[in-house]
Amino acid sequence: MDDKEISAILEKFPHRIESYPKGEVYCLAGYPLKYADIILEGRLSTRMDGGESGKSVEMTSLREGNMIAPAFLYAKDRNMPVRVDAVKDTTILRFTVGDFSKMLDESTVLRWNFIRMLSNVNVFLTGKMRFVALLSAKEKIAKVLLDLSEKQSSDTLILEKSRQELAESLGIQKISVIRALSDWEEEGAIEVEGKQVRILNKGALKF
Repeated sequence: MDDKEISAILEKFPHRIESYPKGEVYCLAGYPLKYADIILEGRLSTRMDGGESGKSVEMTSLREGNMIAPAFLYAKDRNMPVRVDAVKDTTILRFTVGDFSKMLDESTVLRWNFIRMLSNVNVFLTGKMRFVALLSAKEKIAKVLLDLSEKQSSDTLILEKSRQELAESLGIQKISVIRALSDWEEEGAIEVEGKQVRILNKGALKF
């Protein structure tokens, strides 16, 4: 949507701005999604806990422009399966579900954007389920490195998370991350210096 279309909608439908300081909880797992919220700035992390096992997996990181849990907005069970926390100071544009529904009825562009977003969420979650359930720890780490290399358009990449944060996001132990990087370095597949990783042999990271 262009600026003119966005302004027209904001002028017509009630909305408000909400702020979540870094470290504040946006929503706990098991609590219902109450609003149609869009992130204006900042970042939220969604994390699924493993109950008695004590393990947790970061499902995704939500950034500027992302809508929070759109697939749950009109679900029969709107209870969130994940905990959502602000990892940066975050500002949110908030609509009631009723007002957002009226917006979808009025704007064809917004309606189709919303449908497309739901489709993308479904594709993402399907891939995430395969990633978490079927890949080994080493395969998960290799995929992260290859994806970062593509994202940063370079074989010399900067890790966006610490070893511990990376392990938590993948649902594995920190020692698994350290061991995999060390093994690949000994094999001559990569060079590691702090958060900088230089890929020397991409073939060795493909399974």
